[in-house]
Amino acid sequence: MEFALARGAAVWRGLERGIDTFSLENVISLRSRAADLRRSLDTVIMHADRRTDQLRQGKTQMKMPDDADWVWRPDVFATRLGQMSSVVKSARHGVGTSIAVHHNDNDPELIVRQFKNMGVDDLAPFGLFVETYEFKGSFLSLAIDLPSEAATGLKKNHIFEVEGKLPLDHPMPVFMRLNINMVQM
Repeated sequence: MEFALARGAAVWRGLERGIDTFSLENVISLRSRAADLRRSLDTVIMHADRRTDQLRQGKTQMKMPDDADWVWRPDVFATRLGQMSSVVKSARHGVGTSIAVHHNDNDPELIVRQFKNMGVDDLAPFGLFVETYEFKGSFLSLAIDLPSEAATGLKKNHIFEVEGKLPLDHPMPVFMRLNINMVQM
């Protein structure tokens, strides 16, 4: 299978390089065949995603540790959002129903993009990229609003555990802060 896929990709790369020398009829024909191939590739990707989801069934389910009262995963990491990527312009930018990106850059060049996790060991079905270009602000934060159930019965001796992967292009300090606003009734 690998050989056939590599060979097919090489053929298309060769056609791409030579397209400036093709006649109008050949360019139109090539475009039509490329569109057919794109439809086939989109179908393969759709079926591969479905099969990946089937094979991961149970692997991406939240496992509650023995000593935990409660477990939760934000929607951004649990389900596909309608819009997979967006450009951040405002100082607060919502992502899904429970996450917001905050920053203080006057002219931000930020992109927030949800992606499907494809690693064998990935526990969450989806991940989140926050890409910055020449960031000039003094802070960039990802705020996660917990559901109200998280505060039910919460006491000072409770412990919060957060798991995540933070691949970085270059070393930089990363901090986590927990703000809890307990509303008394």
